[in-house]
Amino acid sequence: MAHWDKCLNIKIIASAIIAIMLLMGEVCHAQTGGQDALKSLARQAREFSEQGERLKLAQTLSKMGNIYAQMRDYGKAVEVYNKSATLYLQNSKLDNVRKLYSNIGLMYAEQEEYEN
Repeated sequence: MAHWDKCLNIKIIASAIIAIMLLMGEVCHAQTGGQDALKSLARQAREFSEQGERLKLAQTLSKMGNIYAQMRDYGKAVEVYNKSATLYLQNSKLDNVRKLYSNIGLMYAEQEEYEN
């Protein structure tokens, strides 16, 4: 197997591991109403922050925002969506930023708060 193929396989495996970690948080949410999932994701967020993994941190914060939104804690959802968007902006991931800003707009609409 060529070196490039090995690198590609490692990248695919790493992406799968990240997806599994994030999915674990969502499964916890479905089973416990959100609080356990938030604890799990908060722990992951701290680890990613300590490791300097800014994109993984942004993705985790986005998942946390989704859970807060499902729990109807719109203020907290907006807070973590904004943190996630800032990290994505710093890494030029504009498509992710666009999605987060859309989510933030939905949170304000749910609260019928149109001035922000």
